[in-house]
Amino acid sequence: DPFFLYTLRISEEEFQAVKIDQSILVDFAEFPPRFLELLRSCLPNDDAETPSFAVSLVAGAISTSLQIVETNQFKNLTHLRLDMRAGNDAAVKRYLAGELAKTKFERDGLKNTLDQHTTESRTAHDTAEGTVAAARRHEAAAVQELNALKLEHAAACASLREQAVQLQQKMQAQNDADRSELARSHRDKETQLNLQIDELRQRFEAMASDKSQFQGESKELQMRVNTL
Repeated sequence: DPFFLYTLRISEEEFQAVKIDQSILVDFAEFPPRFLELLRSCLPNDDAETPSFAVSLVAGAISTSLQIVETNQFKNLTHLRLDMRAGNDAAVKRYLAGELAKTKFERDGLKNTLDQHTTESRTAHDTAEGTVAAARRHEAAAVQELNALKLEHAAACASLREQAVQLQQKMQAQNDADRSELARSHRDKETQLNLQIDELRQRFEAMASDKSQFQGESKELQMRVNTL
């Protein structure tokens, strides 16, 4: 209910009376943050199923009070009781106007944050798209360079294979020529040796014939000598 409003305004003098009446230990300046800590103690937490403190608004015949009570198995102990004042039409309007202004301020802050995040997101998106485009260009250039290197490598391999075939053919032709030259030289030497052998055979046969002739003449001379 947006029109459900209870307020409390307490001066330092009034606080002193409440402090004495309820045995409050904190001073006036420390009261607001301590009061908020006490209210937070009434909220559920993960450590306990139910909070040990409870806050309630108790309506009486004359006034309405806000009470913070510590509950246990022995008794309920009231730590703080503050008399509240029901908001009139002007107070409710002021409160709702303040809440509306606060909501508008929070909305504007959220809108500004959203706009900033949207701008940052758009900038990041544009940057990412630029990075992706640059990466794609680099990739295309790398692929083109790789294909050029592959073609160059294939051409170099083909040239090397052709040079290897030509060198092999040249070496084969040189080997064939060397073998032919060696065979011809061997044949020439063999022919020369055969000619030398034939010449030596002829000379041997001539020497053998001369030896036989000499032996015959020697025998004939020996016989002549013997007849004398």
